[in-house]
Amino acid sequence: FQPQSSCVVYPRPRITAHSTKASTSAHSQRLLTTRIPVLMAAVVRIMKSRGSMRHNKLFAAVSSDITIFKCDKRMFRQCVQDLIDRSYLRRNEEHPNLYHYVA
Repeated sequence: FQPQSSCVVYPRPRITAHSTKASTSAHSQRLLTTRIPVLMAAVVRIMKSRGSMRHNKLFAAVSSDITIFKCDKRMFRQCVQDLIDRSYLRRNEEHPNLYHYVA
């Protein structure tokens, strides 16, 4: 018996997703509940040290400060708006992209 090829072909393992949409959405909800406080703390920490910053500079500073996950712009906007609602930050009246630390 002589093999035709010297290469051995192994079948690929099949990857199956055992998660459903409900478990995926529950997992993403858990991620949001753990990431939002980290993001808010980073925003407050940076704004406390600098006093006032523009939106894009603040996003860049927070993105470089947080290394455990990638900062999402939508989540960042939500956190900044929550901090404005809680009176930690305020927008400049003349320049809406400029934030001031209040607390």
